[in-house]
Amino acid sequence: MKIIDSHVHFGLEDFKISESNFHYNLNNDYPSFLKIMDDNGVDFCCGLPIPDMGYDSNKNNEYLLSAMINSNGRILPIVRFDDFLVENIFNGFKGAKYHVVYEKIPSSSLYLYYKILEYYKRPLIIHAAFLDKPKQIKKILRVAPKLDIILAHMGRGHIYESDMVLENVKKLKNYDNVYFETSTVGNYQTILDAIKIVGSNRILFGTDYPFGKIYFTKGYTYREEIKSFCSFFDNGTLQDIFYNTSKKLFLDQKPLPKISVVIMKPCYLNILKKKLLEMSEIDKKFLSFNDKRGSILKDLNSCKHTFAILEKDKLVGYMRESGRLHNIHVLEEIYIFPEERGKGISKFALEFFCNIFPNIIAKTFSNNEKIIRLFTSFGFEMSFGTRILNWTYGKVE
Repeated sequence: MKIIDSHVHFGLEDFKISESNFHYNLNNDYPSFLKIMDDNGVDFCCGLPIPDMGYDSNKNNEYLLSAMINSNGRILPIVRFDDFLVENIFNGFKGAKYHVVYEKIPSSSLYLYYKILEYYKRPLIIHAAFLDKPKQIKKILRVAPKLDIILAHMGRGHIYESDMVLENVKKLKNYDNVYFETSTVGNYQTILDAIKIVGSNRILFGTDYPFGKIYFTKGYTYREEIKSFCSFFDNGTLQDIFYNTSKKLFLDQKPLPKISVVIMKPCYLNILKKKLLEMSEIDKKFLSFNDKRGSILKDLNSCKHTFAILEKDKLVGYMRESGRLHNIHVLEEIYIFPEERGKGISKFALEFFCNIFPNIIAKTFSNNEKIIRLFTSFGFEMSFGTRILNWTYGKVE
């Protein structure tokens, strides 16, 4: 029987950059853990970062990527949230982990991260705050309704107790894209009762290594935990818990496109500014560049409200947005470099934008035929004008 451990932490003490309120030692090197996997018949594991703002997220993410490469893909890397989320997804990360208690990320960034995961069809593993975990999950689903969410530890309250688990499962049973991971849950009967409510195809086996029993007791063995599962559940249920559910979420992922849209970074600015200065007069007119030059450069320099459009690792254009009340976003510009046009890049970029920001307004010149065709193909609604056209997409009043 194949086994995927969906909750294993990896990291090194060298990644620590400051003190924090996180007092648990989750350091775990992947060469040592690969031996544990081999000794206990574990085929794959999800490699989670250390959920501590006192640890360097870039170093931890890079280490997890190395773990994937050097394990021949047996360690499935799960990324920590930061503005390199899209790049990390394209580098091979299988999903993201967010610890609500120990990782304090602004809600505006979280909104974007959730939508990015939803768009690229990568799951979120979340350790929710203690009170009313279903409410926290439902709040995320209002932002990203199609996002696959895995509730770590089945949302149990206290370690190795089963409080809150069945309450969580009952309140979330109607959300087919919400899953429950078993590490540090108090007893197998609770897990079995949860399966009766949502089915075994929404349950994932996890250990939280090197935490849990490994952390608190001497003499813990991986094999004994696996044997305990095998003695309690029937083979069909075990197939789902140990392998099938995790396989669907982490191994059966669709290939990514060649075009990516990433949060703007300083490394793209020199090329982009040079391209903007080289724009033709007609492009400057269609972008209203001379009128908006100050705000464009301000947003670019701060890397706020702007996205770089990449073909593989090559910059091919950019987009800029600005927010409004009632969750409405303005598509300020979408610009593809002249030599990159005719490849469908603008279509992909607009598809990304429409998924991330579902309620949009925009303005175009009435003689900009290419953008008119693009907006029309996406179902934007147009208000006619003599010189300027106003466009809306989604729920815009």
